[in-house]
Amino acid sequence: DYYVENENINITSDTVINVLEGDWDTFTGYTVSGTLTRADANGKTAYLKLVEQGAGYTDTALYKAVSSVFAGGIATYSKDDVFTENYTGWIFIDMNGNVNASNPLPDTGDYYATTDINVSGNTVINVNEGDWSTL
Repeated sequence: DYYVENENINITSDTVINVLEGDWDTFTGYTVSGTLTRADANGKTAYLKLVEQGAGYTDTALYKAVSSVFAGGIATYSKDDVFTENYTGWIFIDMNGNVNASNPLPDTGDYYATTDINVSGNTVINVNEGDWSTL
C-alpha cells in the first residue's frame, strides 16, 4: 500500500492534485492481534471487525479478521497493515455456524465483545472468558 502525507492540501470538489512517483511513501501498517478465551466455544470461529470509533457492529468494517478455530477454549486472531487511527473493535464468536463471512454480523446466541482501540503501533487486544456478552 502507498500513501501521500502532506498536511497542507485543501481538497475541494474542483481540486486536481498531481502526485509524482517520488511523493509516495510505502506504508507497512501495524498488526492488531490477540487471544480469545471462551470455554464453550471449542470448534467455533470468531470474527473481528474494526469500524470507525463509536460505530456499531452493523456498520461497515474498515478491517476484518477471522480467528483460528477455538481449541481448549482458546483462539487467536491477527490483522496486518492497519493504519494508525482510533477504532471500535467488535469481536464475535459464531456459535451457530451461520455467519456471512463477507459481512460478519452476530445474531441471537452468538457471543460478542467490543472495545475502543487506539492503533499507533502493534496492538494486542485479548478477550477473556468474562468479557463476552450475548445478543
